[in-house]
Amino acid sequence: LHLYVKQLIKPHEGSLNAKLGETAKPFEAKTLNNQKIELASVAKANKLVVINFFESWCGPCKSEMPDLQKLYSDFKNSGLDVIDVYNSSSAQAVTKLADEHSLKFLIVRDVDHSIFDLYGIDGVPTTVVIDRDLKILRSNSGMDIGLSAFISEYFRKHVKK
Repeated sequence: LHLYVKQLIKPHEGSLNAKLGETAKPFEAKTLNNQKIELASVAKANKLVVINFFESWCGPCKSEMPDLQKLYSDFKNSGLDVIDVYNSSSAQAVTKLADEHSLKFLIVRDVDHSIFDLYGIDGVPTTVVIDRDLKILRSNSGMDIGLSAFISEYFRKHVKK
Protein backbone atom coordinates (compact mmCIF):
# COMPACT_ATOMS: atom_id res chain seq x y z
CA LEU A 1 0.00 0.00 0.00
CA HIS A 2 2.81 2.43 0.84
CA LEU A 3 4.37 1.99 -2.61
CA TYR A 4 0.96 2.52 -4.25
CA VAL A 5 0.38 5.77 -2.33
CA LYS A 6 3.90 6.96 -3.12
CA GLN A 7 3.24 6.39 -6.84
CA LEU A 8 -0.02 8.36 -6.61
CA ILE A 9 1.69 11.37 -5.04
CA LYS A 10 4.73 11.37 -7.34
CA PRO A 11 4.17 13.65 -10.35
CA HIS A 12 3.93 11.87 -13.69
CA GLU A 13 5.22 13.83 -16.65
CA GLY A 14 3.72 11.67 -19.39
CA SER A 15 4.54 13.06 -22.84
CA LEU A 16 4.49 16.66 -21.70
CA ASN A 17 6.78 19.23 -23.28
CA ALA A 18 7.07 20.64 -19.75
CA LYS A 19 10.08 18.96 -18.20
CA LEU A 20 11.22 19.73 -14.68
CA GLY A 21 13.93 22.39 -14.57
CA GLU A 22 13.30 23.61 -18.13
CA THR A 23 11.85 26.99 -19.05
CA ALA A 24 8.11 27.08 -19.61
CA LYS A 25 7.03 28.14 -23.06
CA PRO A 26 5.44 31.60 -22.99
CA PHE A 27 1.97 32.18 -24.39
CA GLU A 28 -0.74 34.81 -24.71
CA ALA A 29 -4.46 34.18 -24.37
CA LYS A 30 -7.76 35.86 -23.52
CA THR A 31 -9.72 35.26 -20.34
CA LEU A 32 -13.43 34.55 -20.18
CA ASN A 33 -14.05 38.30 -19.83
CA ASN A 34 -11.83 39.01 -22.87
CA GLN A 35 -8.81 40.28 -20.91
CA LYS A 36 -5.49 39.55 -22.66
CA ILE A 37 -2.89 37.85 -20.49
CA GLU A 38 0.71 36.85 -21.10
CA LEU A 39 2.24 33.99 -19.13
CA ALA A 40 5.54 35.84 -18.66
CA SER A 41 3.76 38.87 -17.15
CA VAL A 42 1.64 36.76 -14.83
CA ALA A 43 4.75 34.85 -13.70
CA LYS A 44 6.77 38.03 -13.11
CA ALA A 45 4.00 39.45 -10.94
CA ASN A 46 3.92 36.33 -8.74
CA LYS A 47 6.20 33.84 -7.04
CA LEU A 48 4.46 30.77 -8.39
CA VAL A 49 1.95 30.03 -11.17
CA VAL A 50 -0.11 26.88 -11.55
CA ILE A 51 -1.11 26.24 -15.17
CA ASN A 52 -3.95 23.74 -15.26
CA PHE A 53 -5.13 22.26 -18.56
CA PHE A 54 -8.76 21.13 -18.34
CA GLU A 55 -12.08 20.71 -20.13
CA SER A 56 -15.56 21.34 -18.72
CA TRP A 57 -16.72 17.84 -19.71
CA CYS A 58 -13.85 16.12 -17.85
CA GLY A 59 -14.97 14.59 -14.54
CA PRO A 60 -11.52 14.61 -12.87
CA CYS A 61 -11.00 18.19 -14.07
CA LYS A 62 -14.26 19.29 -12.46
CA SER A 63 -13.38 17.54 -9.21
CA GLU A 64 -10.05 19.43 -9.06
CA MET A 65 -11.68 22.86 -9.37
CA PRO A 66 -12.62 23.34 -5.69
CA ASP A 67 -9.07 22.34 -4.68
CA LEU A 68 -7.54 24.79 -7.17
CA GLN A 69 -9.79 27.57 -5.91
CA LYS A 70 -8.85 26.78 -2.30
CA LEU A 71 -5.14 26.82 -3.18
CA TYR A 72 -5.59 30.13 -4.97
CA SER A 73 -7.53 31.64 -2.06
CA ASP A 74 -5.05 30.35 0.52
CA PHE A 75 -1.89 31.48 -1.27
CA LYS A 76 -2.75 34.37 -3.61
CA ASN A 77 -1.54 36.90 -1.02
CA SER A 78 1.73 34.96 -0.77
CA GLY A 79 2.24 35.18 -4.54
CA LEU A 80 0.34 32.32 -6.16
CA ASP A 81 -1.65 32.66 -9.35
CA VAL A 82 -3.58 30.00 -11.25
CA ILE A 83 -4.26 29.92 -14.99
CA ASP A 84 -6.79 27.36 -16.20
CA VAL A 85 -6.47 26.64 -19.92
CA TYR A 86 -9.22 24.93 -21.92
CA ASN A 87 -9.60 24.20 -25.61
CA SER A 88 -12.65 22.32 -26.86
CA SER A 89 -15.25 23.22 -24.24
CA SER A 90 -17.73 25.97 -25.01
CA ALA A 91 -17.25 29.30 -23.26
CA GLN A 92 -20.77 28.90 -21.89
CA ALA A 93 -19.95 25.51 -20.29
CA VAL A 94 -16.72 26.88 -18.80
CA THR A 95 -18.49 29.98 -17.46
CA LYS A 96 -21.10 27.72 -15.85
CA LEU A 97 -18.33 25.62 -14.27
CA ALA A 98 -16.57 28.76 -13.02
CA ASP A 99 -19.82 30.06 -11.52
CA GLU A 100 -20.68 26.72 -9.89
CA HIS A 101 -17.30 26.60 -8.14
CA SER A 102 -16.93 30.38 -7.59
CA LEU A 103 -13.61 30.33 -9.42
CA LYS A 104 -11.68 33.59 -9.04
CA PHE A 105 -8.46 32.71 -10.87
CA LEU A 106 -7.64 33.26 -14.56
CA ILE A 107 -9.39 31.03 -17.09
CA VAL A 108 -8.30 31.24 -20.73
CA ARG A 109 -9.34 29.57 -23.96
CA ASP A 110 -6.77 28.03 -26.25
CA VAL A 111 -8.74 28.80 -29.41
CA ASP A 112 -6.35 27.27 -31.94
CA HIS A 113 -4.94 24.49 -29.71
CA SER A 114 -1.53 26.20 -29.79
CA ILE A 115 -1.02 26.25 -25.99
CA PHE A 116 -2.03 22.59 -25.65
CA ASP A 117 0.40 21.77 -28.51
CA LEU A 118 3.17 23.94 -27.03
CA TYR A 119 3.01 21.95 -23.79
CA GLY A 120 2.39 18.56 -25.44
CA ILE A 121 -0.93 18.10 -23.67
CA ASP A 122 -2.46 14.79 -24.69
CA GLY A 123 -4.95 14.45 -21.85
CA VAL A 124 -6.68 16.45 -19.16
CA PRO A 125 -6.31 17.32 -16.39
CA THR A 126 -2.65 18.23 -16.66
CA THR A 127 -0.88 20.61 -14.31
CA VAL A 128 2.37 22.56 -14.66
CA VAL A 129 3.83 24.72 -11.89
CA ILE A 130 6.33 27.46 -12.72
CA ASP A 131 8.19 30.13 -10.79
CA ARG A 132 8.54 33.80 -11.68
CA ASP A 133 11.49 33.00 -13.98
CA LEU A 134 9.29 30.52 -15.92
CA LYS A 135 11.28 27.58 -14.51
CA ILE A 136 9.16 24.43 -14.41
CA LEU A 137 9.04 23.14 -10.85
CA ARG A 138 6.36 20.47 -11.26
CA SER A 139 4.45 18.84 -14.11
CA ASN A 140 1.80 16.19 -13.84
CA SER A 141 -0.51 14.35 -16.24
CA GLY A 142 -3.75 13.34 -14.56
CA MET A 143 -5.12 14.44 -11.22
CA ASP A 144 -2.30 15.99 -9.21
CA ILE A 145 -2.97 14.60 -5.75
CA GLY A 146 0.22 16.09 -4.27
CA LEU A 147 -0.24 19.63 -5.63
CA SER A 148 -1.55 21.15 -2.42
CA ALA A 149 1.31 19.71 -0.36
CA PHE A 150 3.83 20.92 -2.97
CA ILE A 151 2.43 24.48 -2.96
CA SER A 152 2.26 24.60 0.85
CA GLU A 153 5.84 23.38 1.18
CA TYR A 154 7.08 25.80 -1.48
CA PHE A 155 5.62 28.81 0.30
CA ARG A 156 6.75 27.54 3.69
CA LYS A 157 10.34 27.44 2.40
CA HIS A 158 10.34 30.49 0.12
CA VAL A 159 8.22 33.15 1.78
CA LYS A 160 9.74 35.19 4.56
CA LYS A 161 7.47 35.69 7.49
